[in-house]
Amino acid sequence: MFTDKLSGKNAERPELWKALDYARPGDTLVVPSLDRLGRSIQDLIAIVSGLRKRGVGFHSLHESLDTPPPGGRLVFHVFAALAELALFSYSYRQVAYSAE
Repeated sequence: MFTDKLSGKNAERPELWKALDYARPGDTLVVPSLDRLGRSIQDLIAIVSGLRKRGVGFHSLHESLDTPPPGGRLVFHVFAALAELALFSYSYRQVAYSAE
């Protein structure tokens, strides 16, 4: 088990990179939620696509999402977009409230 205490917005997450390096074909990377893996659709897609190319599955517990089936990949892209929207909305509200 690999555990990072750093947020998904931090690019320097040594335990994530160790987990990605350790994963072998047939393994499945399990994360608590999409927003813990990456902070943008591009990051999420790059990481999950890289796993798929290596034969490694992906599972997000919060979204109950498995990517090996084609339907799971479609739902992944939808949830990734929603996660990015939620993050943007949160950031926008913080800026708006701090300006008051």
